[in-house]
Amino acid sequence: MVRKEIENALLSAAEAIKKTQNRTIRWKSPNDPVTAADIESNKVLRKHLFKEGDIWLSEENSGEIATTLERYKKVWIVDPIDGTKEFIDKIPEWAISVALWESNRFKAAGIYNPEKAFMVSGSIDEGVWVNGKKKNNSRKTIYFPIQTLVSRTEYRKGLWKEIEKNKKLEIIPTGSIAYKLSLVAASIYQATSTLVPKNLWDIAAGWALVEFGGGTVILDNTTSQQLLPLKVKGLTAAISKEEAEFLETKVSKYRINKK
Repeated sequence: MVRKEIENALLSAAEAIKKTQNRTIRWKSPNDPVTAADIESNKVLRKHLFKEGDIWLSEENSGEIATTLERYKKVWIVDPIDGTKEFIDKIPEWAISVALWESNRFKAAGIYNPEKAFMVSGSIDEGVWVNGKKKNNSRKTIYFPIQTLVSRTEYRKGLWKEIEKNKKLEIIPTGSIAYKLSLVAASIYQATSTLVPKNLWDIAAGWALVEFGGGTVILDNTTSQQLLPLKVKGLTAAISKEEAEFLETKVSKYRINKK
């Protein structure tokens, strides 16, 4: 069962991170830190999941992958620590993220926040599981104000200032995008959205889990028609289609189209 394999890999990676406890920073680029724990987590995940013939797309080896992923049969999309800044600053809102793309669709995924012992996993056949319990499919109605998880960095920079004036939205700054998406997939919060571009490994597992649970994901991907783009301009995900569509209409014009 692929879902359980992913869960076991996530737990093993979390244990490796705990043992490493190395928050020494190396900067891949401005505002993009990496630690020894990121590297160790990636190694453990690969050891548990990778088989000969698979493609391993991780934040730590993204430069090795062609831009058209659809031509690959089986792709693991991994973020060993999503929210490295939170990890470094000891804010408990980072997560380990794994998705499996096979035959032009997501097959299974999992996100684990070790600090909160919060596991969300799922598959196209089994739906979504939260800490070992099956979750009911998402509701289809819309409720206001829509609880919307947003990037703490985006919020601090004032990017949500105008949007927050809308009384039908409740803006809640939170950590990593993978963690935010897992909270939506688990139906703990209604929605999440981003105003800056995101890499595929940041969003793949959460995107898959929201859809496995009956929720809706809208990609603002104006520069590509790929089924599985390596980067998107932005993303909105919500428990219901109506909430996702309403939120996307309110945020899309505020997106920053930086490369």
